[in-house]
Amino acid sequence: MAVAGARLAGATVLLLCLALVSHASDVPAGWRMRDRFGGFRFECRGAFDRDAWALQVRDYADELSGFGWVQLSPVGTVVGEFRGTKQTAPWMREFLEAGPDESAAFACAVEEYPDTKIRFHFSHFKVMDPRRRSCFRKPPHACGPIDAAAAEASAGAREEL
Repeated sequence: MAVAGARLAGATVLLLCLALVSHASDVPAGWRMRDRFGGFRFECRGAFDRDAWALQVRDYADELSGFGWVQLSPVGTVVGEFRGTKQTAPWMREFLEAGPDESAAFACAVEEYPDTKIRFHFSHFKVMDPRRRSCFRKPPHACGPIDAAAAEASAGAREEL
């Protein structure tokens, strides 16, 4: 009897979950993630102090209460992802595109995410270890195939998410 009751309860929970999933597209405007948040990845290149810029990016993201990460890439660029509110995401993008004050030769490519979801999630905006592999399949911040030595170096740089 107890087994039958447990099965019935499990089936009921499963049906409720399926009902919720089927109505997920019926969420009113303003309540969906893409209505409330903005997310993107970026890659900045040029003649500038990369270490100082990564810290400025982190500090500004913290000011905006955004989260994500920034990293010094092996090819000499500063890369990362940002997620914030619909209001703060454009501010962060403008900050990135403006670049560091001292840099005349500067460009920052930004790829907005339609679903606002970033790849690496941290409870704050993090400066990631440069040895950690964070590449994407398409630019900005696209990298070629990984070799065995790079994989081994990256494995030693793992951080807890």
